[in-house]
Amino acid sequence: KLQFIFITLLGFGLLYWTVPSLSQIVFKDYAVIEGDCYVEENSGKTQSMSIIFDSTEDYEDFTFQDYPELGAYGEDVPYFCRVISTKNHRFPISYKIYDSKTHKQLSSSEDD
Repeated sequence: KLQFIFITLLGFGLLYWTVPSLSQIVFKDYAVIEGDCYVEENSGKTQSMSIIFDSTEDYEDFTFQDYPELGAYGEDVPYFCRVISTKNHRFPISYKIYDSKTHKQLSSSEDD
């Protein structure tokens, strides 16, 4: 009985955590976050990258499994980024990375 109760509570907890984002994904109710950012290359078993928006008002970190071949990574290299994610910012959908001065697109997760 204890194992059944635990699994049931775990299932309801996962539903509570994912259903708001799932409904946002199904109905394409997205948020667009754009502004100055920097890109960190994450090393490990799977190669991924983080797009980090660091302004005085908020801090956003979005991780993507694929990563672009940019000239440089890190906090010292500014870019202008546009990230589409669920409104609660839990699941990133796509990104576009631009040169911070010219706003020329350098990379994108979309095929266009």
